[in-house]
Amino acid sequence: MAILMFNQTIEIVTGENKGMWRVVRSATSKRDFNVLVYIPESITQWKKQRESQQPKLKWLWLSPDEVKGSILGEEIKFIALNPHPELRKSGSELSGRHKEIRDKREKITQRLINPRELSATLSNRGTIYVLIREAFHRCKVSKKHVYELFYRLCWYGFELGSLNPQYYNSGAPGVSRPWNESRPKVGAKPLEVKLGVAAKDSQIGITSETEKKLLHFFKSNKDPSKAFEDHYDNFIKAKYISQYVQTDNGRHPIDPPKGSFPTKRQVRYALKKNIPAMERLAMKFYRKDWIRNRRGLKGHSWEKIAGPGHRYMIDATIGDIYLQSQINPSWSIGRPIIYFIVDTWSTAIVAFHVCLSGPSWDTAKVALFNMLHPKLAAELWGVKFEQCLFPLPQLPYELMSDRGEHLSGRAAESAKELGYNQLLNPAYEPDKKGLVEVVNRIAKNKQYGLIPGAIDARRKEVEARTNPKDGVLTIRHYYKFIHDWVNDYNLHADKSHRLDSEMIASGIKPTPAELWKYGFDEMMGYGKETSFPKAVMHLLPRVTAAVNRKGIYIWELEYRYPEENDWTTIARNIGAFEIDVHYYPGAAELVFYCPPQSSDVVTLTLSPHARTAPHIIPLEWLDALIYSKASSGDLKYLAFIARLRRSVRTDDLVKQARDEKKAAELYQYPSLTATEARFLEKEPHLSVVQVTNLEESDVIRNDGEKDSYETAYDDLMNEVFKGDLELAGANND
Repeated sequence: MAILMFNQTIEIVTGENKGMWRVVRSATSKRDFNVLVYIPESITQWKKQRESQQPKLKWLWLSPDEVKGSILGEEIKFIALNPHPELRKSGSELSGRHKEIRDKREKITQRLINPRELSATLSNRGTIYVLIREAFHRCKVSKKHVYELFYRLCWYGFELGSLNPQYYNSGAPGVSRPWNESRPKVGAKPLEVKLGVAAKDSQIGITSETEKKLLHFFKSNKDPSKAFEDHYDNFIKAKYISQYVQTDNGRHPIDPPKGSFPTKRQVRYALKKNIPAMERLAMKFYRKDWIRNRRGLKGHSWEKIAGPGHRYMIDATIGDIYLQSQINPSWSIGRPIIYFIVDTWSTAIVAFHVCLSGPSWDTAKVALFNMLHPKLAAELWGVKFEQCLFPLPQLPYELMSDRGEHLSGRAAESAKELGYNQLLNPAYEPDKKGLVEVVNRIAKNKQYGLIPGAIDARRKEVEARTNPKDGVLTIRHYYKFIHDWVNDYNLHADKSHRLDSEMIASGIKPTPAELWKYGFDEMMGYGKETSFPKAVMHLLPRVTAAVNRKGIYIWELEYRYPEENDWTTIARNIGAFEIDVHYYPGAAELVFYCPPQSSDVVTLTLSPHARTAPHIIPLEWLDALIYSKASSGDLKYLAFIARLRRSVRTDDLVKQARDEKKAAELYQYPSLTATEARFLEKEPHLSVVQVTNLEESDVIRNDGEKDSYETAYDDLMNEVFKGDLELAGANND
């Protein structure tokens, strides 16, 4: 068996025959010889060796034993020479002039490329001149041309593709030909020259020094916010304007003559020639924008993920919708924050949370609580729970989040206590969690056009802008909308691209819910269960509640303990105290208290006498409370003004009464008892003299029946008036 094969390329490492060789004849027996032809580093070296229009070929004859010994001695190394892509094209891929040249060359070299005829000629004659002579006589071409085609076969390989025209080498690519003043500028002539008119100002070309200047200027002054025209103007101003005229109106540059500076077309060509395409593209964007939105994608998010539950991705987005308040639907509360948690492997949405604050870990962890206890979350939001994922999601092996959530101390504490791993998504690289980003975009697209007040954030036209006053949904309504959309996505989203041959054979539907179930059925899923008290303590936000003699108060809302306890008794007799409770941000109906001496969770319910409804979320109630307190200053001011005016009126009334009393004391009226004075008030048609002449029994009888209390009161008043009269008489004396 021959060791060397026809058309094989080897490299002789040592000796006088050091270099690369191509096998043009393979030995057929131990006494036969392998014939090799030398391949220089460049094909042009063959052309320089020509003598009398006939170049010299360097041949090497090696016996099989010599080849075997050289291989064992590591003197011969087998190599591969890969041809240019243009030389890999078949004849059917060529057309026009290219195909004509290829067909003609095939006809000339039809015997030179045949290994049997080439081997027989070298074996019998020791040279290929017989085949060369036959070719130029048969095809009526020069001997030089036949030799050149044989060089090509030796250089590129004994294949028909080596005969393809090499027009891609035309123009000497990569060889710089900068312009100088001693040679004319290359390129199309100006229009006036073509019309026979001599150009007044000839356009200069770009020298090597000019190229260096403009490349340095454009790279050092990269600013994606500016157009190319602005960069070009700045370049000409910086490099070609050096003289100014100082006038009374200021400094003015002297305009450079026409044609003395490069045109925009020349500058574009120079940049295109010297700066790679990707670098030019990167210059149009800011660095962070390039890394985030323009870099190449190298894989899929679910690669190296064993199954469902191994990795969740969480992300927040601002809802493109304006919401109204539940307390007063005419109040606009702005746009909500939505958290989605998506399973990487199955693409299923395992949980979400809608809130009015954030993004932060305090709100993000509530989405995890919704995932662990979806029935309770749906009940507090007033939604009927429908299970779409079987089994229900539990804690993942790792949770990927953004830098803000990942670096939070509370996030690290929650991960440590609940037993899952944190995975950081690098800054400015949302593609690594692109799945949840796509879910955010799909959710926004679905709501636009269906809900009044929804925003199409990707459209900039005036007609697509949304008036915040168009919003009609409250946060509770919007939660129901997102809940229905999540169920529809999990049950019906088309994920055909995720099905492999085994999944197709098992007959599963290409939906996230089916992929989730398939992963657990095939024992690829992961989930970690945690207790309800631990989920409450580490996933729900905490607030301080005040316990006083009246009850338990949070945000000035009264809550009730489910059973009889001594809290109010302690607060009434010993003093008020505080406790730490956990609340659900979606409704003020329930708060949870974890007693330090018990492993259970105590649920505190909103009192019927509370100042808000159970379905109102705490943040909305706090907004309304703060709003009312903000207007309390005006109310206090109005109350003060009313109190001040009432005080003035009271002072005037007292002064008037005193003046009237003093005026009455100037007259000598008869002395009347309290009974007589009251009788006179009831009978204003009687005079004082008539009343004093009446008997006391008549006064009492006319005044009506009196009980013992009225009689005692009259006696007391008579004694008071009697003492005042005696004191007044003493003063007069």
